Amino acid sequence: LASAVCGALTIVGVFLWTIVLLGDYSLALTAAGLTLFNNFLFVMARTTMLDVPMFMFSMWGLTGFSAAVELEVGVRARRIFLLFSGLMFGLAGACKWTAIDMFAVVLATSFALLACWKFHPAVLNTTLARQARNLREIRFPTLFLGLVLLPIVTYSLTYLPAFRASHLTFSLTELARMHARMWSLNKGVSGNRHIYSP
Repeated sequence: LASAVCGALTIVGVFLWTIVLLGDYSLALTAAGLTLFNNFLFVMARTTMLDVPMFMFSMWGLTGFSAAVELEVGVRARRIFLLFSGLMFGLAGACKWTAIDMFAVVLATSFALLACWKFHPAVLNTTLARQARNLREIRFPTLFLGLVLLPIVTYSLTYLPAFRASHLTFSLTELARMHARMWSLNKGVSGNRHIYSP
């Protein structure tokens, strides 16, 4: 049930993301319809794997980030969108580490836009210049909080139930040990050779 709800919320996220990026209601409905019938969200929901929740959180993270840089709203709303984006990417990473790829693209895009705005504004077209200006309005402290600290803190706090179940005190050292164990377990699994063949 949780995966099916996440699948439905992903479709809503795709609709909103398309509206934010393209501003076209019919294209947003088309994108949501194609997402609904792509045989991933609800088919994968039946397997109860973490791919669907990870994709939902990532989709909402992308939507929040896009709203922060694209919409013509006040600075306060822009900051809220960015912080929401960081929260969603932290939760996505807690579901599955592969969410870090999308988050890395958002982070790189942010710094590339800001660097171009500062050092080579002439290379930016009208759209990119507006997005860079909108990012700059957010200011560095909020950018750092939303795109660095908040995802890390959110991701780390999702491990509190595991610490409680293991009767361990939450600490960064123990969190690092837990991640080292998870990494070694993941590297040690050869997988199903029929699925994971080169």
